[in-house]
Amino acid sequence: MNQKSSYSIFYFILGAFLCLSPSLSFFWVQGFGISQRISSELIPSLAKVDQVKGLQLEMPIFLIRQQIVPYFTEINPIFTFIFFVFALIGILALSWEIKIWSKISTRQFYLGIGIWVLIFAIKLFPFEKNLIISSIGNFTLVTCLLSLVTLSILSSQTIPHLILQFGRNKAFSKTKRNYTLLYLVFLIDLGFGLYQQSFGNSLRPELMITILCLQWAAFWFQISSDSNLQGYKFLFAGIYLLSIPAVYWFYLHQNDAAIRFAFEWNFKCTFIMAILFPMFVFSNFKEIFSKNLALHTVVFKAHRIPLYLYQIGVLIVGLTWIFARNASLFHVFLAGYYNQIGDLEILSNKPQLAKISYQMAQGNSRLNLKSNFELARLSTSDEEKAQYLTYTLSKKPHLLTYLSVGTIYAKNDHPFQALFTFQEGFEKFPESAELATALAIQFEKLNQPKDALKYFQMASDLAPENASLFANKLYAQAQFENGKGTISAGFEEDLGTQTNRIALYLLQQKTVPFEFKKDFQMEHNVQNFAYLYNAEMYLKDKMPAVDYTSILNNDGIASTFPELKTLEAWHNYYQQKPLIGLDQLSLIIAQDTTAKTQGLQNILGFWKDTQLKSNTNLNFTDLRSAKKALESHPFNLQVLQKALPILNVHKQQKLAYQYAMASLRYNENIATYYPIYAHQALEISEITYAKDAMAKLKQLDLGLYEKEIKRFEKKMEKVKEISRF
Repeated sequence: MNQKSSYSIFYFILGAFLCLSPSLSFFWVQGFGISQRISSELIPSLAKVDQVKGLQLEMPIFLIRQQIVPYFTEINPIFTFIFFVFALIGILALSWEIKIWSKISTRQFYLGIGIWVLIFAIKLFPFEKNLIISSIGNFTLVTCLLSLVTLSILSSQTIPHLILQFGRNKAFSKTKRNYTLLYLVFLIDLGFGLYQQSFGNSLRPELMITILCLQWAAFWFQISSDSNLQGYKFLFAGIYLLSIPAVYWFYLHQNDAAIRFAFEWNFKCTFIMAILFPMFVFSNFKEIFSKNLALHTVVFKAHRIPLYLYQIGVLIVGLTWIFARNASLFHVFLAGYYNQIGDLEILSNKPQLAKISYQMAQGNSRLNLKSNFELARLSTSDEEKAQYLTYTLSKKPHLLTYLSVGTIYAKNDHPFQALFTFQEGFEKFPESAELATALAIQFEKLNQPKDALKYFQMASDLAPENASLFANKLYAQAQFENGKGTISAGFEEDLGTQTNRIALYLLQQKTVPFEFKKDFQMEHNVQNFAYLYNAEMYLKDKMPAVDYTSILNNDGIASTFPELKTLEAWHNYYQQKPLIGLDQLSLIIAQDTTAKTQGLQNILGFWKDTQLKSNTNLNFTDLRSAKKALESHPFNLQVLQKALPILNVHKQQKLAYQYAMASLRYNENIATYYPIYAHQALEISEITYAKDAMAKLKQLDLGLYEKEIKRFEKKMEKVKEISRF
């Protein structure tokens, strides 16, 4: 007895959990066919990035504008595989019930199952994944739909049965009153449900599933407490294992047509049984009712007209009802079926067959969400995508659908249609930061800066925890208010925010302490590039060392961001290696074939002029300090005149010659560099180059030439004498 009771309790708890779990699932599962991601854009601007002794350098800087881009989500196969497991267990349970009913031996049963599995395996050979999914999926889908139909019929008497149980009172008069009131409320509720289905909007899928699961859970409790029904426990277990996971499967795949069919068929069965149930009670239990006995304990023990005959009647009347109303629910059933078949074809990697299935579904129910979403996802035409998504807005408006349709219009150069779509969506979803951002960007494209600024700020206020929208707020301040105003703090770890914040510092010409990220790693995205670029412009000589060689070795990054080569030159120039920076920038200009080097020429000119005006109080007497001075001040005349002889003494004449030649190459119109170069050319016995330099000096500054020529000729004679020996 105790073992039986323990088994019944376990059976009861397991079934209750199975019934109620789908109704709870929608609290944590996001059910929609569109998701979103953040996309960043580089928006150039101009700012003064350096100034030295009256010289100013204006350079492009970059702002980050981030927009929310919708995209279609892929079907997750894991839920289908989980359903297959439950469905196969359910089919085995049904098969075992058939074995018990037919009284065949266990050996024959296993032999039959084995033969069936063997035939199935031969059919699937050589066991391709796509073929297995398609075959098992079709078989289990048909089985689960039949189980849903059957379970709705079997559970149709659940609520009238509960009324018999909870309406009974010790006083017969109160029992009749309770039955009358409860049944009247039940019928009124069914009447409202019928009106809602005929003239109102459909319920949310989550609510439909909850109602179904509550009714099926109540029926499961009746099964667990009735000894007559417990004799068919494998039958009911199989039906439940096929039906409940199927509803969950439909929900996770957003098959609204299949969920609607399951709900409306269940409602019709319940409605018909509500009409037939009083006749069932009075035809079988009139005497028991008149004696105020517990009718609910004998419902499944009818001795005249058994309950299953009424359930067959429910099936017949239900089908008649459906086809009498233009078979609309039957078409919904077909739409749900083809939607799920389409999903199986997608998982089987057959997109063309899937598209045909979704089109069949749409042909049976034009406005079902599932097929329109999937057809939009599979379509290669933006016009078709917009059309399919627009169909869904009439039935289930969603902010991501508005965002998707508007984005398609904007992408295809229909700016006003995009704007109107975003505005319509924002009117229905005024708390949507996504649509506010889309409106801001669209107003910006239509050259409406005030409206763009308003919606950028609104989007940030609607989602204050979103770093991307906060970055957009700083972007709008820089772009539409010329960088004026207080720069808001926050989100210091976000690269997009920091990029725009640095841009505001540059626009406002502010010197604010700023620390470059110590763990920065250059990645192939615009935020990393813009952050690095703006930081270089702002920090200059305070910028920490960056390994541009390894960055530029990445061909993908180097080709996407060609400005990195200029940035490398910039970095070297301000890291006390101006000559390297100048050489790198000169090489970039020389290799440029676009004839758009004016900006680079401006940088080069600014750097040259800055170096000419640079002053230094460095005192150096040894080779190391001399090299350091030449590296950081390559054009300073005092440095050249003092440091080059030190290099010569230490037998590094070639290095000294390179510095002298570089100073002359970048200052060809300044006479004072020619004698320095000429003397250094003699140090390495380049007499011809030295003579040419002095000849050029004579043209530029005759007085300086006459002053230097004797010293030059004297040194040249020494070089010639040495060369003779």
